[in-house]
Amino acid sequence: MGYKSLNVAIFCTVFDLISNEDMDWFKDKINYLEKHIKFNKVYLETFRSGKKIERDKLLKIKDFFNAKGIKTSGAITPMPNYDLELGYTSFCYNNTSQMQLYNDVVKYTAEVFDEVIIDDFFFTNCKCDKCIKGKGDKDWNTYRLGLLKDFSNEIVKTAKSVNPKVNFIIKYPNWYEEYQNTGYNLKDQPKIFDMVYTGTETRNPENTHQHLQRYLSYFLMRYLENVKPGKNGGGWFDSIDCMYNMNSYPSRLVLLCFQRQKR
Repeated sequence: MGYKSLNVAIFCTVFDLISNEDMDWFKDKINYLEKHIKFNKVYLETFRSGKKIERDKLLKIKDFFNAKGIKTSGAITPMPNYDLELGYTSFCYNNTSQMQLYNDVVKYTAEVFDEVIIDDFFFTNCKCDKCIKGKGDKDWNTYRLGLLKDFSNEIVKTAKSVNPKVNFIIKYPNWYEEYQNTGYNLKDQPKIFDMVYTGTETRNPENTHQHLQRYLSYFLMRYLENVKPGKNGGGWFDSIDCMYNMNSYPSRLVLLCFQRQKR
């Protein structure tokens, strides 16, 4: 199983896993997928948008993949909710109850998996009263960089406390021009986490809520290779907002493979 020049992993969202009430149905879906994609690893998401999968169901799915010789890793998308009107909202890193939930999810996931990836919602765009007070005289960039640096240390400590051998990965989104404004700290975070991952996804540049131009993916892999040399786990792409031009989907795969081979 697998390809000669690259490894392929797939990602199952918590909604995919929670909706699985029939393992036979799930097995059929995975068997169909295996006919078209030679993947040897799967990320199983434990939390997203306030939804968390039960441990028994998670372990059953994990055992299913492991029995097939497919590696399993945990994934967390730290997204409290999704509001169609408000769009993407982050956790408030000054909200005690939200941060407790965050740490509980990290602990829960690290107990089950020896590898955990934080998907690309590890950011903050919160401007609540507590955040405004915490910012004080600083600009938002400086404040958020420090805020998420501190919390990065906290969740890595939480994960290592329950599983000292856990490989903790932070995935950076394709937001190159907005990293500092949203708290993504490429100076300090790569030293805190064991590995990084590169979000090379692109969107429809003419009609999208993220305004991600296709050219942003062309150099991001190489850029993050130098942020943490030898510890960039791979690239990431999906089909969201790519339906307007399906040629962009396979072209990004070719580009991604080329960049990995040139490392």
